[in-house]
Amino acid sequence: MKSSFPIDSQPEHDRSLFISMACALLGIGVLMVHSASITSWPTEFEQVYLSRHLVFLAIAACVASSASYLPARFWYDRAPLLFWGTVVLLILVLIPGIGTRVNGAQRWLRFGSVSLQPSELAKIALPLLTVRLMVQRRSSVRHWFKGTVPLLIPLAIIIPLVIKQPDLGTTLFLTGGVMIALFLGGWPIRNFIVGLLCALPAVGMLVALRPYQLKRISGFLDTWTNWESAPYQLKQSLMALGTGGVSGSGLGKGAQKLSFLPEANTDFVFSVAGEELGLIGTLAIVGLWLGLFLAGLNIIRSQKQNSYAYVVSLTLLMQLVFQAILNVAVVTAMVPPKGISHPLISYGGTNLMVSLLSLGIIISLTRSVTDDDLVIDPELDQNDELLMNEAVVLAEEKTPLEVDSSEECEDEECEDEECEDEECEDEECEDEECEDEECEDEECEDEECEDEECEDEECEDEECEDEECEDEECEDEECEDEECEDEEYEDEEDLESEEKS
Repeated sequence: MKSSFPIDSQPEHDRSLFISMACALLGIGVLMVHSASITSWPTEFEQVYLSRHLVFLAIAACVASSASYLPARFWYDRAPLLFWGTVVLLILVLIPGIGTRVNGAQRWLRFGSVSLQPSELAKIALPLLTVRLMVQRRSSVRHWFKGTVPLLIPLAIIIPLVIKQPDLGTTLFLTGGVMIALFLGGWPIRNFIVGLLCALPAVGMLVALRPYQLKRISGFLDTWTNWESAPYQLKQSLMALGTGGVSGSGLGKGAQKLSFLPEANTDFVFSVAGEELGLIGTLAIVGLWLGLFLAGLNIIRSQKQNSYAYVVSLTLLMQLVFQAILNVAVVTAMVPPKGISHPLISYGGTNLMVSLLSLGIIISLTRSVTDDDLVIDPELDQNDELLMNEAVVLAEEKTPLEVDSSEECEDEECEDEECEDEECEDEECEDEECEDEECEDEECEDEECEDEECEDEECEDEECEDEECEDEECEDEECEDEECEDEEYEDEEDLESEEKS
């Protein structure tokens, strides 16, 4: 059953807070882009950076606002179209003469003064399609083959195209985003373990085949062990953060951005913020990101935990926050240097567009209750689903009259069966009563028989006693007779003795 009513339990101020946090980060981004674009040779380009950034921001805001009012079903239905459009752009960027190569990397498509980076679009297209496949294959998500290979096909198509640019950092980022979506969708843990064991040798081989990747890793280690051989951009970034101290040197008064710090308005804009706004300013930016994440969680929790809207929204939100954390880790020399821009703050049309579009999709997916057919349920049995489908087909084939008549017949049969069951129960009850009476009669007869036997035994006992008594009397009489004979014998002996004398 589908529903498009607004969520009553979701307070509107949570969504307003979410948007307010994003607007605050965008405001800081405008200030930092303008300040970081000033170089030691002031020209008109510093104004060009600001004007371009404002144009990108206006377009991105319009796109995100329009996306926020679209229904969740739109993103589910258009996921394949967005994915294959991104694949076409990734193929075009690799064609010589169409893609633009900058610093040895071919990642951009230029249309006059506007550039597009297709790999950024994959951050949205991949989660949308991956979660759609999980919904479609809900009955086999936990299967070792059916729930593994089909879900990884989109990632297997995108990754080789991104590696070819080459862009190892974005490759790892896209893989991490897909893993987040699969984890939230209920993918078994065993698949993650097997995937990690397979991915580690592949990443190691890619790093070993590109000497500059090994140089980045060794340079990152030298930052903490041998300062003289540390990468130049990391040294300048740490110097900018150290110079800012607690309160900073003041907005627009930073020195490292004056042609000392590379990519000051894109990858290392957080270093400029640390120098000019100090520790207080950098902690404020971190606090805004934390507030954005918590506000986003509040509006995402209104959805079912295993639904398409929940998994996609939380994946996009975690991707944004993770990208911000990764950028801060790079400029503070916590991870090896990589071209990861700071979302909502760094200069860049495609990055800004993708970041705001992600926020718009999150709002769009959480505006209404999730449709029942857009729910991922790994515990659903495939056999039950087939039976349900067959029942639906049979119900559709029947006409309303047939359905009614069949239902009435079934009801009458059920009543007849109930009546028969009641009669059978009554007969069983009567049989049981009869058996109980017979049992009582038999018990009574047995008792009478026992009483008679007892009387007979008593009589026999009395007779036996009488006989014993008679025997005893006879014995007594015999004994007396013997005594008398003995006395007579003694008397005779005495008489004979007297006569002899």
